Amino acid sequence: MSGQDHNATSSERLRERYRRYVHERGASNWMNYLEALRRARRLVTIDHVHCDGESLFRRRFRCDTRLCAPGKNPLTGEAWRASGEKSCCAELVVDLTPDEIAALRRHWPVIVEYLAEKNWWFRGRELDECLDLDADFEVSLKKRGKRCVFALRDPRWGIRCGIHAACLERGLPLREVKPVTCDTFPLLVIDLPGGEFFLGAYDNDVNALVDLDDDDVGNFPCLKGRGRGPRMYESMGGTIRSFFGDAFYERLCKAAEDYLAGPRPRKVEHPGVPA
Repeated sequence: MSGQDHNATSSERLRERYRRYVHERGASNWMNYLEALRRARRLVTIDHVHCDGESLFRRRFRCDTRLCAPGKNPLTGEAWRASGEKSCCAELVVDLTPDEIAALRRHWPVIVEYLAEKNWWFRGRELDECLDLDADFEVSLKKRGKRCVFALRDPRWGIRCGIHAACLERGLPLREVKPVTCDTFPLLVIDLPGGEFFLGAYDNDVNALVDLDDDDVGNFPCLKGRGRGPRMYESMGGTIRSFFGDAFYERLCKAAEDYLAGPRPRKVEHPGVPA
């Protein structure tokens, strides 16, 4: 082999090694987390989907926008910010993929017409005026008034997602138009190597992995109590079905019954360096 051929082969190997690094860098963190869940006996696997039993089956969740509305909380009479409580549309940054931007642009005439009827600010607005380029060079939904630009004030519920409402009231395909992050919160659906997935929800154990930028998910009113409302997998059943299908969801419901009937899991601990 000539020196030139040897250098080309070495370069190919180096590029392949780097490709593996990029692919495995994020996935390895999640695989280590799955091992920690398995050791704590809170991992439930259904076919190719690894589920976190505690955040999916035991945690309760109800999206009640009166709890995180702008101004005064209509349930407590206390100013929203004074309560120290968080809101997904205020705290979270929603990064968009090119496909998501294209879907919003495709349906924008209908969406903006609906939004303009609810808030004068949207009159004559273009989609690009509702988007930002983040410091990490990702396109995200703009914040306006310290909330998502599409958050609409509602006299009864405090706040509503304008994209969600426009889809429902104007007959647009909800899960084609609404950004995935907004549709899935507080679920976590993570694509793992080998066609496998992780299915769970935001909790303090997974906070460092998902960069929630909050020390305690209990500061989000919708995630605060374990004793109120339906369980996470029930509240988010429509989203779970859209990802994995009806048959999977039926099996998930049975797995939830079995999990909750069993012993409490142990605390999640660092699994140690993998061999």
